Amino acid sequence: MNDVATGKRARTVRRWLPRILIWTAVVWCAWLVWPSRFGGDTTMVVVDGNSMVPTYANGDLIVARSDDRYRPGDIVVFKIDLPGERHHQALIVHRLIAIDPDGRLTTQGDNRRVADGFSLTTSNIVGRAVLRLPKGGAILRLLSRWWILGFFAGAIAVAHLWPKPATETASPGIHKEQNVTKSAEP
Repeated sequence: MNDVATGKRARTVRRWLPRILIWTAVVWCAWLVWPSRFGGDTTMVVVDGNSMVPTYANGDLIVARSDDRYRPGDIVVFKIDLPGERHHQALIVHRLIAIDPDGRLTTQGDNRRVADGFSLTTSNIVGRAVLRLPKGGAILRLLSRWWILGFFAGAIAVAHLWPKPATETASPGIHKEQNVTKSAEP
């Protein structure tokens, strides 16, 4: 095989390999955070209250992933039906403290003296808390405002449409100074 073909193939690999790696990382990240409401395993919850202080503070963003097994000591996100509300559920972040032989779960907030009075089974659990973003809920609320989204969309459009500066081109392998034609001397 000649050197020209080998060099061309190497340039092609160097050009496409980073793109493939970046797209692989993007797809993997999308799979990792794909929301459970769309068939994924991830749920994001903003802490609202003080029942989990000092572990979680009000406004923290919690990322939970569903799992096959949960153990006492795990911090779990579970759903409960709101009293008096049809088809409305709330997500709660508490610590799993016991699993009864009949499959009933007992949970309790870290800042509570007594266990919760919820009648829970594993079907109520949405996932185990795997990541905490301190005050991430405030950032999420801010990003959900229409004017912030409009600002970012406008900034991206301007950056995309902004004209690129003209660049001087020189012949390959020749410096700019050498590319200038000199006039003949008399």
